[in-house]
Amino acid sequence: MLTSIVLFCGAGGIFLPIALALWGIAFGGAATQLQTAMGEASGANGDVANALLTVSFNLAIFAGGVIGAVLIDSHDGLVLPGVMIALALAALVIVLTSRRSAFPVGR
Repeated sequence: MLTSIVLFCGAGGIFLPIALALWGIAFGGAATQLQTAMGEASGANGDVANALLTVSFNLAIFAGGVIGAVLIDSHDGLVLPGVMIALALAALVIVLTSRRSAFPVGR
């Protein structure tokens, strides 16, 4: 039992830095990339679009906290990775469908 606990703690110690690094790499540049895409897609209305992006980010952070708390309370957090993957796939579909206007190839 002690060996299992030590191995479990070791696995968590290895996984945590890797997970943090991957999250930082994936999320670190998102705001800049989205702001650039918004500016290109909105043209002359770039100021309004960037303001809406800021509001959207704030609402997303709020919603993520609330939904995360509800999921942790109701499912002990075991569902969080699945929800994260589902939301990432939804974002992928949105980016792929808006490639011509907001995310052109080569930029």
